[in-house]
Amino acid sequence: MPVPNRPEYLVSARFVPPESIDLQFADRRFTLNIGLLGMPVDRINWSTAKASPAGEAMTVRGVRKDEIPIDSSTIRYLVDSNYAAKMDATLKSLQFSREELQQMSRDNPPPATLLDEPGGDDLIGDSWK
Repeated sequence: MPVPNRPEYLVSARFVPPESIDLQFADRRFTLNIGLLGMPVDRINWSTAKASPAGEAMTVRGVRKDEIPIDSSTIRYLVDSNYAAKMDATLKSLQFSREELQQMSRDNPPPATLLDEPGGDDLIGDSWK
């Protein structure tokens, strides 16, 4: 079966004692220090690390035998600075700049009555009764 041409596609994962996982992605191999995952290292059986059949995650088993999936894109982000930079740039391109937010604020002022005193029932005060 051919490997998809996606950099985050995880082909294989293998624990390398004492604290690393050898990762084969569609295009490159990396070594991940398990500490980078920010997971409770002593609560996971790292020797169970393997790539999911669809390549979208690495799975490990917890000490209670529960299966824990870890997204392959997240893992690639942690081990590949070029991939991380591309993801960061993509995210930044989706965010409004300070200037865009200021322009939106000028173009869409809040209604003049927004801060007026409420008339009638005090719903917050009544909720304490």
